Amino acid sequence: VRDLDINPDKVNVNGYAGSFGHPVGATRAILTVKLMYEMMCFNLDKGIVSMCIGGGQGISALFERCE
Repeated sequence: VRDLDINPDKVNVNGYAGSFGHPVGATRAILTVKLMYEMMCFNLDKGIVSMCIGGGQGISALFERCE
């Protein structure tokens, strides 16, 4: 992050899905729950989760807090 001059507030400081040691099929659920937790901890209104789904495909989802 430092070498690429990327704002650390814009990246996942907790690592990526492969480092969590979970079954491949659980990726979407685990990353979504982790995003919701981080949104709650940092009082964020919006968050994006993205993941590879194999075969060169990928998907992203935007979540927005509703209160």
